[in-house]
Amino acid sequence: MKEMMVRQRWRRQGIARGLHDVLLAGRPETQASLMVNPLNQDGKVQALYASWGYGALGTAQSSPEAPVVTVMVRRVRPELAAG
Repeated sequence: MKEMMVRQRWRRQGIARGLHDVLLAGRPETQASLMVNPLNQDGKVQALYASWGYGALGTAQSSPEAPVVTVMVRRVRPELAAG
């Protein structure tokens, strides 16, 4: 998925988390990654992802004009992570 956004009036109802979880359910991969602008909503979006189990891995910038984003990763299927 490229971007996910919930309109203002439907926020804080678990909709984004529900969409996220449905998209990851049944995937064969052991981990998922995302990129977030740490300045988005004064860091609240990155904090939200951290509360969902994502950890910051580093940063990336697609071009000199683009914002620096935080790369975050979390386990999806921990039972397969060991190999």
